[in-house]
Amino acid sequence: MSLPEFTLETYFAKYEFNAKYLLCCSDAETYSMKDILALASPEDRECFDNLPLCYTESTGLPTLKDEIVNQFYSDSLIQADNILCLAGAEEGVSNCTFLYSIRWRDFFDYIYFSNN
Repeated sequence: MSLPEFTLETYFAKYEFNAKYLLCCSDAETYSMKDILALASPEDRECFDNLPLCYTESTGLPTLKDEIVNQFYSDSLIQADNILCLAGAEEGVSNCTFLYSIRWRDFFDYIYFSNN
């Protein structure tokens, strides 16, 4: 069985490590981890140093969700339980497909009543 060439992978194989400027990648390799960690407070650095490399809750690390709420939604009704952290594009596409398949009114009723 012969499968067609996956065009995106062919493109990356040809240009990903050869182009002077590549603006289509999802990873920005502009800083080293050493540079980023140098910006951390001692408290944040300790959290990073003790961070286990394992799976977390399927909806996201609770401390990350708390920080998202503190950073972006502190003045709204959104709580950490309303935040869904995703590990990649496939999960996001799948979730959006599900959301578009339901009636929006039902979705907003669910969000509103789950907060009250």
